Amino acid sequence: MPELPEMENYKNLLKDKIANQVVSDVQINREKSININPDLFKKTVQYQQIVDIKRRGKHLLLPAEK
Repeated sequence: MPELPEMENYKNLLKDKIANQVVSDVQINREKSININPDLFKKTVQYQQIVDIKRRGKHLLLPAEK
């Protein structure tokens, strides 16, 4: 598990690379990680624009909008 300073670096790198990009495809490698139906998750996430990258503890949050 990455430490907090590493997560902050990942957040900043991702912000430079994918902020304001649209999610064109979704691949789910571990269904238990999302806790909802995989098809519903795909429909909800696909074609959303990532508006920011945030960090809460060791988790990265990717707020999106249509």
